[in-house]
Amino acid sequence: MFSLTSLALISSSSLFSALVSAVPDVTAVPLPNDCSSYPGYNPSTGTAGPWIVQVVESGNSSIEGFGDTVEISRGATGIRWGYITFPTRNTLAKTALQCTTSPTPGQLSALAPTVSSVSGSSFQPLLLSPIPYDSSLIYGVQGGPPVLPFAHYTPNAAPDGSGGERIDDGVYLGGGPSYTTWGLRYEESANVDGNPFFYARLLGEGSGDPVTGERLGEGEFEAFVRIVA
Repeated sequence: MFSLTSLALISSSSLFSALVSAVPDVTAVPLPNDCSSYPGYNPSTGTAGPWIVQVVESGNSSIEGFGDTVEISRGATGIRWGYITFPTRNTLAKTALQCTTSPTPGQLSALAPTVSSVSGSSFQPLLLSPIPYDSSLIYGVQGGPPVLPFAHYTPNAAPDGSGGERIDDGVYLGGGPSYTTWGLRYEESANVDGNPFFYARLLGEGSGDPVTGERLGEGEFEAFVRIVA
């Protein structure tokens, strides 16, 4: 008999039908860390957005171009933290991001369930998790490095882009000094009303498995994360 369970199994299987691990070779060139680097910049307010981000040049063609969602961790008194994820179905509602000047210039925020609340959403400041081998796009925690904007240039370019050509006009998210490759892996939601998703972590310095040193975990694949205005 056909059931929703069997549909989920079929869908999950198809999500891994075309896995390759690596993204194309590029030179990630830092853009100025302020809102003028992002699409939809408003000089009168110093802000940019809102927009979403999407998976591109993915090692999993089944989710190429999928937009971002958010997963949350609940505590006894409300939401503790949340992090940007990518869905297994691109029909799910997307999470809007924007760039503001608060609390610091170039601050990225996500319109997501509010920390310490049991309901409601607001723009929550994003950063990279302070754990190098688990460096997700997260909110509700402290002490992590900032999320930074980058342009992608041809592999022959110098770190400042000289000697090469910009590949496209896209703005890619990453972290310093020049990391824009993310590792994505399939996970089931811990929330009762949640959907399965792809967890994303930045593959930067110290991002290898702390025990084995492997760059990617089992079933994990690489992708870039690009803003879509």
